[in-house]
Amino acid sequence: MSGRLWLLTTLAVLLSEIVVFLPNIARERHLWLVGRVEDAALAASAANDSQIGTETQDALLRLSGIEGIQLIDPGG
Repeated sequence: MSGRLWLLTTLAVLLSEIVVFLPNIARERHLWLVGRVEDAALAASAANDSQIGTETQDALLRLSGIEGIQLIDPGG
């Protein structure tokens, strides 16, 4: 009887941890992806905007952590 109770308790604890941690992991992944999209939008804005100076463009690219940008023509 005690072995079954221990097994049942262990399974209940493991299931509750899965129920709690899976949404948390998904939320962290979502926040990471949103951050990546924001960085990409910032880099694209800095690369395409000719109204801002080169110093500002360099600062925006440095803040977004971009290592390189490849611009491709719409037809290319």
